[in-house]
Amino acid sequence: MRKIYAFVVLISFLLFNIFGNGFVAKGNNIFDPSNYVLFDGTNFEDGSTWGFTPGGGASATVVTDVYGNKYLEAKGSGSGTRSIVKTFSTSTTKDKVLILFDWQPMDVSTAANNSEVLISDENNNPLFRLVKKGGTNGAIGYSVGTTGLDLSKVTYINTIDTSQKWLTVRILFDFVAETVSFEIFNKDDPSKYFSAYGLDLKNIVYLNKIKKISIIGNRASGNTLNFTTNVDNVYIYTSTTDAPIQGSKNIVEIVSSYTYNYDFPLGTSINDIISFFPTALNVKLENNVIVNNVPVSWSCYNYNPGQEGNYLFVGNLIIDGITGVKNDYNITAQINVRLLNLSFVPPQIPGYEIVYATDFGDTITVVPKYWGFTTQNATLNINTYDIKGNSTPKLEFTQVNQTGGRVATKTFGETIKGDAILVKMNWYPGLLNDKGSNPYENGGELRLIDSSGNVFWKLNNTRNSPLQLILGNSVVFNTYFTEPEKWYDIEINCDVLNKVISTKITDTETSTVIEFTYSSDNVAFDGTLKSISLVGIRTSGNNITWTTYLDNVWIYNKPIPPNRIINVDKLPYKTIYVNTAQDISQIGLPTRVTVTLANGTKKEVEIAKWEILSGQWSADKPGIYTFKGVLKEDSSVDNTYGKYAICYVYNRLQPSKAVRQMEWLNRGLIALKAENGIFINWRLLADEYKKDVKFNIYRNGQKLNTAPLSVTNYLDVNGNPGDEYKVETLVNGIKIEETKVKALDKDYISIPLQKPEDGVNEAGETYTYEANDCSVGDLDGDGEYEIIVKWLPSNAIDSSQTGLTGPTIFDAYKLDGTLLWRINMGLNLTSGAHYNQFLVYDFDGDGKSEFVVKTADGTTVYGATYGRVDYNKVISVIGDPAKNGAYRYGPNGPFPGKVWGGPEYISIFDGETGAVLDSIEYRYSIEKTGVASWGDTWFNRSDRFLAAVAYLNGTTPSIVFGRGYYARTTFVAYDFVNGKLQERWHFDTQEIGGKGEGMGNHNLSVADVDNDGCDEIIAGSLTLDHDGKILYVMDGEMGRELGSHGDALHVGAFFPDREGIQVFGVHEVPAVASLELHDGATGETLQAYFAYKDTGRGVCANIASEPGYEFWGAGDFYDVNKGAGIYNVYGKIISNDCRAAGLPMNFALYWDGDLMQELLDDVSIFKYDETRDKTDIIRTFEDVKSINGTKANPCLQADILGDWREEVIYPTFDNTELRIYSTTIPTQYRIYTLMHDPVYRLGIAWQNVAYNQPPHTSFYLGEDIRDVVLSNNLPVKDIFYPNKPRKADEPEEKLFYKSSSESKVDLYFENNKVKITIENDEEIVGGKISVRRLSTLNGIQLPSGLDTTNNYMEIIKSENIRNMLMKVEFTFSPNNLNGCDINSLKLYRYNSTTAKWEFVNGQVVDTMKNIISFVDTEGGIYGVFGTKPATSSGVVTTIILNPQSQTTSSTTGTSSKGQEKTQQGITQVTQGETQQPKPQIQTSEKNIVTAKIDTNTVTNVQLNSQVKISVPPQAVEGNNPVIKVETLGSYTEKVKVGTTVIEPINISIENGKIQKSIVVEVKIAPETIKNDKVVIGFIFDSMSKKWVPVLTKKNINTVQLELNKAGTVQVVAAKLSEIYSDIKENNWAYNIFNQAITKGIITGYADLTLKPEKQITYYEAAVILDRAFNLEKSSNSNLSEVPQWAKDAIMKMVSNEIFDETNASNGIVSRIEAVKFMVKILEKKGLQIEPEDVKFKDINNAEYTEIVSKAYKLGIVKGYPDGSFKPDKPVTRSEFVAMLIRAIENINK
Repeated sequence: MRKIYAFVVLISFLLFNIFGNGFVAKGNNIFDPSNYVLFDGTNFEDGSTWGFTPGGGASATVVTDVYGNKYLEAKGSGSGTRSIVKTFSTSTTKDKVLILFDWQPMDVSTAANNSEVLISDENNNPLFRLVKKGGTNGAIGYSVGTTGLDLSKVTYINTIDTSQKWLTVRILFDFVAETVSFEIFNKDDPSKYFSAYGLDLKNIVYLNKIKKISIIGNRASGNTLNFTTNVDNVYIYTSTTDAPIQGSKNIVEIVSSYTYNYDFPLGTSINDIISFFPTALNVKLENNVIVNNVPVSWSCYNYNPGQEGNYLFVGNLIIDGITGVKNDYNITAQINVRLLNLSFVPPQIPGYEIVYATDFGDTITVVPKYWGFTTQNATLNINTYDIKGNSTPKLEFTQVNQTGGRVATKTFGETIKGDAILVKMNWYPGLLNDKGSNPYENGGELRLIDSSGNVFWKLNNTRNSPLQLILGNSVVFNTYFTEPEKWYDIEINCDVLNKVISTKITDTETSTVIEFTYSSDNVAFDGTLKSISLVGIRTSGNNITWTTYLDNVWIYNKPIPPNRIINVDKLPYKTIYVNTAQDISQIGLPTRVTVTLANGTKKEVEIAKWEILSGQWSADKPGIYTFKGVLKEDSSVDNTYGKYAICYVYNRLQPSKAVRQMEWLNRGLIALKAENGIFINWRLLADEYKKDVKFNIYRNGQKLNTAPLSVTNYLDVNGNPGDEYKVETLVNGIKIEETKVKALDKDYISIPLQKPEDGVNEAGETYTYEANDCSVGDLDGDGEYEIIVKWLPSNAIDSSQTGLTGPTIFDAYKLDGTLLWRINMGLNLTSGAHYNQFLVYDFDGDGKSEFVVKTADGTTVYGATYGRVDYNKVISVIGDPAKNGAYRYGPNGPFPGKVWGGPEYISIFDGETGAVLDSIEYRYSIEKTGVASWGDTWFNRSDRFLAAVAYLNGTTPSIVFGRGYYARTTFVAYDFVNGKLQERWHFDTQEIGGKGEGMGNHNLSVADVDNDGCDEIIAGSLTLDHDGKILYVMDGEMGRELGSHGDALHVGAFFPDREGIQVFGVHEVPAVASLELHDGATGETLQAYFAYKDTGRGVCANIASEPGYEFWGAGDFYDVNKGAGIYNVYGKIISNDCRAAGLPMNFALYWDGDLMQELLDDVSIFKYDETRDKTDIIRTFEDVKSINGTKANPCLQADILGDWREEVIYPTFDNTELRIYSTTIPTQYRIYTLMHDPVYRLGIAWQNVAYNQPPHTSFYLGEDIRDVVLSNNLPVKDIFYPNKPRKADEPEEKLFYKSSSESKVDLYFENNKVKITIENDEEIVGGKISVRRLSTLNGIQLPSGLDTTNNYMEIIKSENIRNMLMKVEFTFSPNNLNGCDINSLKLYRYNSTTAKWEFVNGQVVDTMKNIISFVDTEGGIYGVFGTKPATSSGVVTTIILNPQSQTTSSTTGTSSKGQEKTQQGITQVTQGETQQPKPQIQTSEKNIVTAKIDTNTVTNVQLNSQVKISVPPQAVEGNNPVIKVETLGSYTEKVKVGTTVIEPINISIENGKIQKSIVVEVKIAPETIKNDKVVIGFIFDSMSKKWVPVLTKKNINTVQLELNKAGTVQVVAAKLSEIYSDIKENNWAYNIFNQAITKGIITGYADLTLKPEKQITYYEAAVILDRAFNLEKSSNSNLSEVPQWAKDAIMKMVSNEIFDETNASNGIVSRIEAVKFMVKILEKKGLQIEPEDVKFKDINNAEYTEIVSKAYKLGIVKGYPDGSFKPDKPVTRSEFVAMLIRAIENINK
């Protein structure tokens, strides 16, 4: 092996002497390790990383090369410096230290970046480094005493390879001579060699104790970092002599240059003065060493801001903590300050008073610094150079190569107000950087903002565009000033009194003036001025570089009385519940409001009246209503401006009681090694929480608890690994189950992984795999979670990058490590954090979770053999495997690795086997949308994906996939029904004018925010309602702060006393709120902080004792008013500085047993101590790593085992093992598993998406409600388990959803022989009914006078349908009536309140079918009672209808029990009413019905309860025609497909002939059309001896057949593909034809084909349009050439001017004609259509442009990806029908 170090040394020694590289004989060689003692070292062969610890965004992995040799691979990527550090347990202490290692520096992305290997001392001072420059084959160099991006002191080496070869390095530190020497050479060619001796350490500050070896990637601003550095054979040797004692050196001189004299105006505060002084200085020591950045503290002992004169400020150097530096000579910095009675006075303007003014230092130094302008990640400066003729001091604002637009803001201390506010200033807009190949130019703006936060005025400067004036959000004026590199005089006069804003812009070079005047009534402006901002606006892919200047800002006002009302304070939303306020007076609107007066004081003013501004108040209609409060006249205040209050009233639904499908889970029992014993904990289910459920615990058969346990955890201090623990579950004190587990010898569960094999991409680059995100689901239905692991290749990319990635791989594992299947996603899907979002959930309610992911051609599923992946066992393949990788750019393409086309699917896989269950074409594939529609042309914005599970009907889960959020934003929702994926809805900002664009996050959340029981999608600053429509956007309106794209999102219940869900997020755009908390239902902003920077991190968690959650984020670095602090949701500031408190900004979790949350970051758990305002690490997980780079999150955080606390899952460094860590800390709190909380469970489903975020619950937890928790009074949702093991005596449950359009829903309880029907016109979200048959009753007395049949039934309805009417059919056994007479049976319900049995009114007893039917609202326990045979008294009248002859007869008997009526064995029992036989309406002979046809009216013929035939007037021509209908039960020629709906019937007409269609109406049961079936009628063609389809239209619970001739008819239900031979389920038009046939628009051809690809003729188009829209015929035309079957339809089209005469032919319809026909019809139907502003390159005709624009607006048709429309392209039948269905949808809206 190449590991044999002595061999390497020997060969190197010989070669170096041969090549004359200055080597000396062994024994004098300073690099010979035999001259030293081994201090520490490794060759990595044990697989350990030897303590190399990666920071965020980095990784350290031991890998094996092709020779079997192991080495350390250190990698880093992202948008910051990345490091992997080895820290020695003790520092070196000897005078010589020799460090040997092998080094393979790989290429570093971009030339501006670099990587390095750094040796540093125990004070973290850099001693020596080797550097690899960025770019391909970047140079290698070295330096002493430096680190980071600055390479100015690096010396480069040109005698060794830079092409990623292994190099051998030897470094010797001589701390006596204070030098470092080193040599480096190619490992495979030692002739390539370099050495340097005696490099001086005296010129740096250092300690002679080496503590660290670091591998670092240094990232330059605006660049993305990717680097890999490999090291091997790292050994450290030392001498045996102690290092000399180092003495500190005195400072002898300050070498930094700084300003020594300042002039300030009288009154300047000392803090404002010191803000101009340097905060750190460079100094020289007595040994001539320069020490940089020594902190300085400034003071002046006699400063008096009110006294003119000179003041000496002294800067004391702070040297505490600086190694080897002292200041015995008391060297200080000094600055002389002169206070002068000078100030800048702007020109006077008649009628105005000056409020604020600055010339930025023309007269005297401007204070505060930069006149109070502040910025982040950009620079401010007072520029005194000549800028286009202006050489006076001016404000300069610069941002260079920034990845986001930066903001500089001046906020005025006192709000500016007045009858008029006049702002005068000079602005130099400045040239922005060119967009290059990017689609859009960058911009910059000058903005004015009022005290309400409204940007009411802005002047936009976009490169290559004229300056643009914008008032508010929508009023835009274009100027003709196109030159940004000149000065403009700006004058803005806000006439508050007359509500006018005037703007005057003057070009100072040409004196050209442009003026604009506009009413402020239409602008969001509160009449004040609070701040001025300069804002950079960056566009996609285009880092912004911009310098702009501002000068001579003068602000005036027209003074107003001090008691003038200038603003009415914002009122919080008023929330009430529906139907609690029948009129406005009952809402509880405030009677007084607080106003702000001109003098700055506050005053309460009465409200005279409230007026509604938006529609009318509806007590029963939920939503937001806007009310205007007119202020009552008050002589103490002046309301000249007519200010009024606005109050938004949210009429809110009560919290939903809907029941949801949820997975049943077993106990999840685990026993882990704790610090002092074994910790056992287990799961409590949600439906057990409110019950008397307790537990006993046993160790090795010995009971450990004296009394049953209510909590679900136990610490056994005497337990040992290997002990067997048993937990018994007791319900009401009775044991119902037991669970066992063996105690582990560690505090985690280990799951072995099967790491995928390395791969090689098309460019010949090798990649490896790392375990990444995980999710969980019960894949096999046994109540235990399985784990899905995503494997990312090492060359995975961010969407903003390019690269030929290896395929993403997914594995499914049981908790014992058994692999179930592996999915290779293939090469048509890029790998990276923003791709391959996946969902694991039970979507079809079978009790087993499915796996859903976006797929493409080549996605392949492999099975397993004996728990190991088996590549010979191919389970499923998506699409065409031959096209794997065919749709992505290769290494020489314009965007290597990017997928440019090809089909994209949403696929669902069986979770247990991996078999694909269904795939559906993805609506927003790049092939369909094109890349540019997403906002760029290089696949960055298009390749941003999201996914979630949501209960969109409130009952069962749906699938949601999103694409895009930087600009165009889309979502598609799918249901998985009867084995098929069905699109539920889609959302596309492009279809609604761009509303919601750019508001999405790198993540999303799901919750029912509006209490309708159905989930909403919280996509960041955009919230979609459950129907796919926008619920609200954070648009700056209606009390909502303006939002933007963001990186972090937290959604949950954050208040103990505020019902509902709240949303906390941070935002990327500097001009909007950096940290913002809002109400989840309305978007009402509750708190917001502005740091004016890209804020990438933020957390909301309950970490302090105050009631309510806290939140914090990466806002301002210092100012608590700008987001630097820790904030309670009620507004209290917990800490001024979250960074100083050490709070991580990552995950929050429940770990230690209290009701507060801990914080998880990287591999450590933190606890905030509010008493010290500090954060402590309470647990670090060893030998594992976090994932996703700087995000540093676990593979998964979730409550997947044990009690309600959360587990965290990490991979080991070598990716061969997953570890599930669970707490071993006892807790006193009994809480059900968080996985049964809907918000939390769905949070686990989406946690793996893009930028992972922690889950939250739908209910509040905190120590402030500990009494609530201890008393088991947390809210808990009613849930339904599809997979719960059901015992014989347990109820049978059904969960259902019913839309308002469904007339009823039937529920069949097969095991209990009960059918329940709910029939109404209401929507029912999450109804649950349970039924249980009882043979005996315990503790319930039977009714007197009746005998029991032992037939009992219990019906329990969920709370949300408790009072809803239900029809029940209860089947009883005639052989089990306990001797009761079957004709005496009656049903009673037990009233538990009165403890009495009550007769159920309206019941029907069918003794023929043994069914008792009744209608009831109550539910509860029902019993069937009767009497045993005995002499009866009273009178019974029984009407019997003979089922054969249907004739009637009557009998009389006696009874004492009411009246009874029997028909066909049916007894309807009523109380207190006499039933008379109804007259027979229609009789028939056998199975034949005949009726005389009245040709002047509709003739209805009722064949039976299912079939009715209607003959319209004049439909039959003849002399006394008669219709005869006959049931043909034995007919042999039946339709051979599908399920028979009705047996064949024959319809014949005697004495007449059918002239126009007669209608056959057939009732259908809902189950008839399950599984995507259609109902179609057929008529038998006696000539061809074939069944021919007839036009069939489906209504809610019937179908109507249109017959144009008599004959034999049959109706069947079947799948479309079973009936028509040329349409398959995977055809894109399958669902379209399904809809068209169901709507009665098409029938298909007699040969049972649909001919979807046949070009459609005018005749066919006319007939189909006529059926769809039923136009009236206004005149006759001469259409002799038109065939009879199309003549009527063509005549209608021509007479209504839809067609012209030329269309009355058998010609082919073109695309432009098709859309023209449909748009004309829609307009004739009264639809008002505003054209969409859309352009196609081949549409130049004005008429065509209008028609296409309207059709595009309605979604009837889109263009092609190349920007064309192809107007003359012939239309196929499928295309025409698809357009038609979309057109019909517009009418239905």
